[in-house]
Amino acid sequence: MIRLLEDQCVSASPAASAESADWRCSPAPPRRPADVSAGSRILQGQRDASVYKVADTRRELHAAMRLVHDNYVRLGLIQPKKYGLHVAPQHALPTTEVLVAITRQAVVCTMSVIQGDGFQLPLEQIYGEEVALFRIRRQRVAEIGSLASVSAECEKTPGCVFRLMALALQRCRQKGADVVLIAVHPRHARFYEHFFGFGVFGEERPYEMVAGRPAVALSLAFDRLESRHPRAYKRIFSKAFPVETFPRRPVPSYLLAELRAIADETYAADPPQSRTAALIHA
Repeated sequence: MIRLLEDQCVSASPAASAESADWRCSPAPPRRPADVSAGSRILQGQRDASVYKVADTRRELHAAMRLVHDNYVRLGLIQPKKYGLHVAPQHALPTTEVLVAITRQAVVCTMSVIQGDGFQLPLEQIYGEEVALFRIRRQRVAEIGSLASVSAECEKTPGCVFRLMALALQRCRQKGADVVLIAVHPRHARFYEHFFGFGVFGEERPYEMVAGRPAVALSLAFDRLESRHPRAYKRIFSKAFPVETFPRRPVPSYLLAELRAIADETYAADPPQSRTAALIHA
């Protein structure tokens, strides 16, 4: 059985059962990590020698989406895609950012930050009423999703997933989010509560985007995090990321158009999912 995320980054079993895996934080089988270009900016001074950054090139974006695709296919959550990339409609939005951990010029961990300003978040497919309450209170929401990692690399650098999650949460706050949302397998909710200060706001439900596997919805409110979860606050914010971590300019429009075309083709036979990201709240 695949262990919780903290165990996955230390001693995940190669023979772990995909049937009971957490579809939001599951390692890939030992394989060569998705490669990126040698031109990626390498930041110095990281203890684990990894680079943590917002993907801003086609190679980095494709490498991240290939890693998610391979993980999800292995776990039986999606069918293999034509291009070998898992491109959700949200990835074609200019407000979405794909975060990556790069080791030896290869993406070894990734997750995406999806801003909810004017757009419907993926988990609103099943938690629409609950998320609406945040919006009614005029709280700006963001979602973290599409998490995948290479288990062999995480064993060498066990803090990479924690560090990338810290980057995602720091980035959400920088972009003005008041509340961060995430959907996870019910068995792993306690991990996110303990290490990052999330709390459950949506009961267990089947999630069609991942083959109907069970999910619970968690939220993290920045204005209460330091007082209620001081250790989680320190884990997330005690070490700020250097300015080089963040892109100097948005993802070029031609890359967004390319991602949009892939997403449209991928979800052409599934209208509800293809419409989700494009819905604009009145």
